[in-house]
Amino acid sequence: MTPAPHPQGVLVGKAARLQAGRSVLEPRAGTVNIAGLARLSGAQVDTNESDPRRRQLLSLQGFEPYALDAERLDNLLPVDQTYHAVAMNPP
Repeated sequence: MTPAPHPQGVLVGKAARLQAGRSVLEPRAGTVNIAGLARLSGAQVDTNESDPRRRQLLSLQGFEPYALDAERLDNLLPVDQTYHAVAMNPP
């Protein structure tokens, strides 16, 4: 996985209209580039990362990442959990 460069992360945040009062999920949070910018915008950010090393990096930065298969998140996340946006680095 290639980390999202900072300008791309800013563009994703603007496209998703991330701001205080909105919730966002980054399904493959990786090295926290998009999730970190989303949090700086004031949004409530949930992260997911299957790689243990990257998940630890997320934890060190104050996130509480899920450790789920991102391809099956719609079936694995709590039923009552909804998001205003899903933001991720395009593959």
